[in-house]
Amino acid sequence: MTIVEQPPPSGAQSTGHAVPHPDLFTYMAEAEQERQAEAARILAETPPVAVDQGDDEGSPLDYARRFLDFHRANRHVYKLFEHRIRRYQREGVTYIGADLVLASIRCDFTVVTKSEPYKINNNHRAFLSRLLLHRNPALGSMLKLRRSIADVDLSWIEEADAIDGYTAGQVAA
Repeated sequence: MTIVEQPPPSGAQSTGHAVPHPDLFTYMAEAEQERQAEAARILAETPPVAVDQGDDEGSPLDYARRFLDFHRANRHVYKLFEHRIRRYQREGVTYIGADLVLASIRCDFTVVTKSEPYKINNNHRAFLSRLLLHRNPALGSMLKLRRSIADVDLSWIEEADAIDGYTAGQVAA
């Protein structure tokens, strides 16, 4: 970018400030057009990718099945979810949103997940929250639950417990 000293209009005092070159706005507009053209070219050359995100279709049992498939392949996500909520509780936090906890797990570059187009699907939030409270009733004040598709048929909890080898009354670590 070229900066030139422009003489003040007649009768005005000089402020001593440099003003952008008169063609700066033309230059910026041309650069933006070039950027957009390059993006359009790349998009046109990229073949479309079909991704079955499977996140907003199906019965409550379909949602539960997707969660259980995810949980089976990514048991560490539940453990992290529980660990982080317990950590907040130890630090004196009385309520934490499941969204915030899952966002912190998503943003943690050391956490890797399998079997999903997303690192952690938002639809799993309700299932993780209910599983946590099922296993840790003392954490009930930490999360507030709204009605969810996860509440329609709670039989998925037994299967999640079986996946983890959890038995009722077991003390969570």
